[in-house]
Amino acid sequence: MRGKKVLLLVAALMVMSLTLTACFNCGGTTPSWGTEGMGDVVAIADGMEITEGEVMFALGQAERIIINENIDLFPDAMMAMMFGMPADIDYDTVLENGMTFREAVGEQAVRVAAMYRMYIRYAEQNGINLTTADRDEISDHIELLIENFGGVEELLEMTAVDNVHTLGHLENVLLMFAIMENVVETVVADDARFAEFEEYLQPEDDGDEEIFGAKHILIRFEDRSEEEAEELANSILARARAGEDFDALIAEYGEDPGMLANPQGYTFVAGSMVEAFYEATKELEIGEISGLVRNDHHGGFHIILRVEPSTNPADVMRPPGLEPMTLEQRRAMAIQEKFSAMSEIVEITFLPAFSNIVIGE
Repeated sequence: MRGKKVLLLVAALMVMSLTLTACFNCGGTTPSWGTEGMGDVVAIADGMEITEGEVMFALGQAERIIINENIDLFPDAMMAMMFGMPADIDYDTVLENGMTFREAVGEQAVRVAAMYRMYIRYAEQNGINLTTADRDEISDHIELLIENFGGVEELLEMTAVDNVHTLGHLENVLLMFAIMENVVETVVADDARFAEFEEYLQPEDDGDEEIFGAKHILIRFEDRSEEEAEELANSILARARAGEDFDALIAEYGEDPGMLANPQGYTFVAGSMVEAFYEATKELEIGEISGLVRNDHHGGFHIILRVEPSTNPADVMRPPGLEPMTLEQRRAMAIQEKFSAMSEIVEITFLPAFSNIVIGE
């Protein structure tokens, strides 16, 4: 079954909403979040009633988490996610823990929804609220979106990619993320409040990292036997080492669509590429071509040419969470890490209504 590309349009709308004048401990506060338009309660997590709408919105993130945890089973899906391409996912694939991909995504979606709720609960317990004016401004913002998209149906057609199908659901998503942003800004700026998140603070980046550049020709096992793939890869390797233009060989034989989007090659640091690719690149000098590098993650052989890395910092591929961060960014990450860790260990009770959620269709 084809897994949809999660466009996260709603996330873009949320960025716009976070320009609102949210404040805490202000006069005239109002309950800042509710479950109107969110559907039935489908699960209980840490005493919190999780609704169908919350789980549906969390499905995209849950899919990415499960794919990342089972990369050996979904190498092409991970590659597609990295380059913004659609991926084929069999939702009935059985994972190492015995669950199907569909079951694992469902449970993970509840945990993601629970993590979001923990921000809201923290806000309620610590007096971090949105004002009535903030809620009104979000409502006005939705009206502007309706106008810009040409109507309610047209707006909901776009937000449907994130499983948001009603205006009530959209309003609550926008409110939820405005509250989350307000919690982060408030805690990050307050040493006393941040103390309970300190243990999750990442160490400061020392800036001493080696950056690599590489182009490669990937010959997959797909549609051919491993022996045929190896024979073809060896013939291409011989031509490359004989001096043929490497870019021309990539164009003729390469089976990594990412190289089309990155003709200058990949620029990366340790941990951002699969281990076999990284280790082979590390051993090469600039301009040197590797032998055949077997990669079971991608199901094929690499022929790697090490090149000068890009000098543009935006081109550097880094694993999530390892980008150079300011203290404020590291504090924000620590808050997320704590709530995420808490959501992974909470006890979940699935209610009958959970069976009504359709995953993977």
